[in-house]
Formats: sequence, structure tokens, C-alpha cells
Amino acid sequence: KFNVGDAYDPGNHYQSYYYFRFAAIDKGGVPDMSSSHITVPSNGFIRIWSLEGFELSQRVLGLFGGISDLGLKGLQLIHSPSIDPGFKGALALGIRNLTSEDVELTRAERIGKLLLFDVTECSGQSTITTPDALHGEKQEQRDHARRVILAALGGRIQKL
Repeated sequence: KFNVGDAYDPGNHYQSYYYFRFAAIDKGGVPDMSSSHITVPSNGFIRIWSLEGFELSQRVLGLFGGISDLGLKGLQLIHSPSIDPGFKGALALGIRNLTSEDVELTRAERIGKLLLFDVTECSGQSTITTPDALHGEKQEQRDHARRVILAALGGRIQKL
């Protein structure tokens, strides 16, 4: 089981994966929602947040990466290889421009795909014990980022 929250778009959800979208640039751990698009400078790097905030159960593991359209623009999504069971919050990511020209990203543009896997043990155990990957300040930062993004977009999320 996983939950995307208020930014959920049924057009981005398929049986075993979900396309996630760009929301904002990162300004010291806080999403900057002042512009509906960003320019990634040539050969540059920008820290960003996902539009969707995810909440995975203890039985779901997420693997993710960039989508082909991003690569065709000359952009590379920088991320960890997985999202641990029990993860909750917006995704903190990076975008690298591999070209010699500036490239623009627009809010709510698809940037990646999250593949979801049931990691329930087959031994008959009823629960899975995993270390909590996020503690204290990091968890608060991700939750705060999600709240800032949702508040800034208000009821406009489905329209994007």
C-alpha cells in the first residue's frame, strides 16, 4: 500500500508504478514555489522537490529513476536508488543539465517514475521490521516541504 496524498493524479498511476512530477526548487531545505518553471543552466545542477508526497507502508519498497523525456532534454535526475518501506514525505532530488544550453522545467512536468514492490516476507511473518531511514529533522523537513508545496498550489493541483 502507498499513498500519494493531495497531489495524486490518476493519469500518472499504473498498476505497479507512478509517474512523479517536479514541484519546486530547494532553498535550504524549503521548497521555493515563487515560479511555475525553472531554468537548469547549461552543465548545471539544481536541487528540487517532487510535487507528490509519498507514504509507503512497511511492506512496500520503491525503486525510481528518470523518464526518457527527461533524458531527451539532456537532463539527468539525481536520486537515491530506492525509497525505503515506511517512507513518508516529498522526494528531495537533483536535476543535472548535461547539455551546453539552458533547459527549462515546468511545474507538474513528469520527471520520474516510482516502481512499487511488495516486500512482504514469504516466511509467514505478519510484519516486516525495517530501520526507519528518516529521523527527526530530515523527516520534519520532508513533511514541511510537502505542506509548503500543497499550500502554495492550493486547489490547483488537478488542473496542472
